[in-house]
Amino acid sequence: MNDTALFQEDFYWITRNRKAIYSWLGDKGYRFFDKVLDGNWPFHPGLYYGFGGGIGGILSLLLHGQLFENPLFDTMVKALVRAESRLCSRFLPQRSHEERLTGNLVSEIDSAFFLIRERFRALSQERYGESKVVDFYYYDLSRGGKAEKITGADLGLIFVLDLPDLPFMVRSLRLQAKKVHGSSRIDIAQLHTLTSHGADDSAYLFYDMDPATYCAPIVYPASSMEHRAKSAEKESNKTFSISYDDVLSGIPLSLFAYRVFSTGASTQEHAQFKDAYHFFERQLPQHRDDNCLGGRIAIISLGRPIAIGVNNDGGLELNV
Repeated sequence: MNDTALFQEDFYWITRNRKAIYSWLGDKGYRFFDKVLDGNWPFHPGLYYGFGGGIGGILSLLLHGQLFENPLFDTMVKALVRAESRLCSRFLPQRSHEERLTGNLVSEIDSAFFLIRERFRALSQERYGESKVVDFYYYDLSRGGKAEKITGADLGLIFVLDLPDLPFMVRSLRLQAKKVHGSSRIDIAQLHTLTSHGADDSAYLFYDMDPATYCAPIVYPASSMEHRAKSAEKESNKTFSISYDDVLSGIPLSLFAYRVFSTGASTQEHAQFKDAYHFFERQLPQHRDDNCLGGRIAIISLGRPIAIGVNNDGGLELNV
């Protein structure tokens, strides 16, 4: 069974309701080229017409065909688009808080990745002559610790790539979840905490709470907010506002993941998985009032299984 058949109902929901990734792309095909492919993509001439290009359009290929040269990337992106669409159709209407929405999102990613496991193995066998895996895991490093009032990041993402025709790669990203409905207020102290370990590998993950659009979760680089923060601080303000239109200059999580695996994007590079794991582990709060990472990480691995064991302290030990 191919990806389209697996996710057909959810993909039909996207185009029927014009929400999720449709809200970001729609007839604005230039966003795909400018934000995802840096303006260059010779693969399909029909892509330049966006959704209006029919079967040759970006959205049609993304949902029902092959958009990227490597079909393993296509399968991964489709799984993430499916997870985003289910967040938009099932959970955003509940108007939950950010932490719960993030939990819903990672649960849907886990479910979608489970559904594409055999498809991924078959495609890798066909492409490389060997069976490779796609894997996902969500873990609380703090082992049940309470979330802080202001955390530096709601979620740490680790990306692992190990495919025969591409360089081995481990990268990480620190995310702060925020709701947006027309606009969103950004706490400057929270922004500074998020970027304290580096602005280039930290971002906001915006959840669109407007029922008219319910856009896919958008990754918006924290570095792009620094000038707004400086302007607000000059006026002695502790917060500033970002509009929904500005948020859309970011990239949906599904397509951002493709950027990470294909170009590295704005993420932190690590030599191996354990380095990335310890990078987040060192950011755990030592005291209740510390403004540090809350301890939740998610791992997306293309090519290597995620090994889960028990350490001497009785806690989980991960390796990829």
